[in-house]
Amino acid sequence: NESTQVVTQPLRWGRIEDIHALPQDISRPDIIFGADLLYTCDESVICALAETVILLTGRVAVFAVCKLHRPQSIIFFLSLVKSCFDIRHVAVSTAHNDLMASDEDFGLIELWRKK
Repeated sequence: NESTQVVTQPLRWGRIEDIHALPQDISRPDIIFGADLLYTCDESVICALAETVILLTGRVAVFAVCKLHRPQSIIFFLSLVKSCFDIRHVAVSTAHNDLMASDEDFGLIELWRKK
């Protein structure tokens, strides 16, 4: 008889105090999922996201990205995290048979924490 508890907690990108305020058991999650996070061209926002991902990710972070809107934002984000993570690009066409997305338009990016 296992029970699951769901907790919400504010997490502002780039704010270390928000990471420190997370409950101990979720302060370094094994897996982080994100989608539609790299639409901005504001480099300060992308830097704050990268900082949060670097500080928070325990093992792997997976991001679904649209390559059409701001490809330069994706490239910039990856340049910020590449020293801490091995980056793997996954074709969305391999994700699920029912996913009707173009590999040219969308992508899945896995960030695996370097050992």
